[in-house]
Amino acid sequence: MSSVQRPAVRLVGALIWTLAVGLAAAAAQTTTPPAWQPSYHFDVGDNVEFKFLYTPELNFTAPVRPDGAISFPYLGDVKLLGLTVAELTDALRKQYTGVLRTPDVTVIVHSFQALRVFVTGEVPAPGRLDFRPGMTIVQAVAAAGGFRDSANRKQVVLLRPQTPTALSVTLVSVETRGATASDLPLGPDDIVLVVKSGIARLGQIVQQYSRDLLPFSSLGLFFNLTGSTNAVLTVNKGGG
Repeated sequence: MSSVQRPAVRLVGALIWTLAVGLAAAAAQTTTPPAWQPSYHFDVGDNVEFKFLYTPELNFTAPVRPDGAISFPYLGDVKLLGLTVAELTDALRKQYTGVLRTPDVTVIVHSFQALRVFVTGEVPAPGRLDFRPGMTIVQAVAAAGGFRDSANRKQVVLLRPQTPTALSVTLVSVETRGATASDLPLGPDDIVLVVKSGIARLGQIVQQYSRDLLPFSSLGLFFNLTGSTNAVLTVNKGGG
């Protein structure tokens, strides 16, 4: 098992417990998931340049490693995964205070990973899809081959990253009612989990599909939750 897979295995163990608790509370909620705000967040494989205005000898360019970090002069490893450019710039200036006389750092992203969403569960072709603005749950499921006969359209699970240590869990019913069906727009890195009909308890949802989350976790998604004992879940119920 690779070094990337090992933390992903630990992560899924934590997700099974935290998501089971969160899903169990979802029935009491009536809000929709927090809207996706168009902003760039660092991901594994992004190529980033760092310019030090007053100490140009420290300038360098590096990719974000599979563990979500880059090694910085005098600081060592700094986690980037899930941060915005502004958040990283602020963090670097704070960490370099006391190390550099004038810690003025400019962050430039030269290349980044394509935005994506994931569909797993009771669909013929689970996996990664390219994200496009306006994409909805139903459209993503259709791109993954549609709902299997075994799918529960009344209880589709939407997992949405909020911060590197927080995600929202939303239960959505996309069952057709007359000529229309409930639906929700997606954001980058969302996971659409189509569960099987007949699962009696919400906690079983995560247990049933936890292995399906492994390849997504190994890509960096939710990587910063690894080993966390205080991950925050925002639980919602939407879409009818």
